[in-house]
Amino acid sequence: MGFLEAVKSGFVRVLDFNSRSSRSEFWWFQLFILLLMFLLLWMDVPYVLMDMMLVMLLPLTLALEVRRLHDIDRSGWWCLLAFVPFGPFVLLYWAVTRGTYGKNQFGTDPLNPDLDFVVPETEFQAFDEAITTALIKQDLVKSFVDAYEKTDAATCEAILGTLNLSDANIERYIGFIRDEGCVPRVIVDARKA
Repeated sequence: MGFLEAVKSGFVRVLDFNSRSSRSEFWWFQLFILLLMFLLLWMDVPYVLMDMMLVMLLPLTLALEVRRLHDIDRSGWWCLLAFVPFGPFVLLYWAVTRGTYGKNQFGTDPLNPDLDFVVPETEFQAFDEAITTALIKQDLVKSFVDAYEKTDAATCEAILGTLNLSDANIERYIGFIRDEGCVPRVIVDARKA
């Protein structure tokens, strides 16, 4: 998201405390506010008018902060950390953290709105990385994706069985897919292509 698009979004979504905002939207809008304050200082606007401007921008920045927290799958109530010692540093860290990949409890991923499924951040990712690497090395990605899309569990298990990984890891990986609804990265990449 670019500068003008982020500023427009900030004003249009002033009362949106439910969805998500990406890092770029958040930081471009923060830059807009900073530039606006410098412009008002340069124009020698009285401080009373500057304070009024800040008060008018408060709902926009609060809504944006809440949406940013939603993007990392946290409640908007975490904004109250701003009033706790060292709380602003935690909020700053969260503001620069990449949002949840895929859908979370607050809506779709603002960077990938076509991903309408949840990609949990668990130990599944460690298994997924190892298995994705092995599938790529052995040129089995297309076969695995085709079997997965056809919901052919036996073929998926057979393909995974050919990899040089322990049976326990493969069983755990299959359990993540079958029992917890995790989506393998190769499937996510294939759907994005």
